[in-house]
Amino acid sequence: MRPASRSVAWALALPAWWLLAGCAPQPGDEAPPVIETEDVGPAPDQELDLSADRKAKARSRASGMLPGSFPEGLPVYEPASIADIGGGDSGGFVQFVSPDDADRVRNRYRSALASAGWSVEESPGGGLVAGRGGRRVGISIIDSGPVTLIQVDY
Repeated sequence: MRPASRSVAWALALPAWWLLAGCAPQPGDEAPPVIETEDVGPAPDQELDLSADRKAKARSRASGMLPGSFPEGLPVYEPASIADIGGGDSGGFVQFVSPDDADRVRNRYRSALASAGWSVEESPGGGLVAGRGGRRVGISIIDSGPVTLIQVDY
């Protein structure tokens, strides 16, 4: 009679051998097809030049892209990211989000507007109204917890 340990070893080894034998490549199996690639060169926008773009300076101050109707010469608060854009026939708006607190935004924005030649007035609710050359712009500054929302209505 065989020892029990030898029988158990054979009982475990035999199914493992059959499993491995079934997974091994069979003669006549073909290699997968080779995928051909083509070098297409540099990306089309690799040589894009924004130096002549009149909004390039404003775009560099905030992440996102300002609409073409955004008031020329109106400072964009920094640091900020564009969160929303909208508008219609009577005007538009751009909403920014800044990590700075509302008081800092209000003080720094008031100073930046005045330096850029805009007249600045306080509006109800802590916002600002800026004007230059017959154009008036409303700026809402809203403390929203960890960020400050800045909405420019033009």
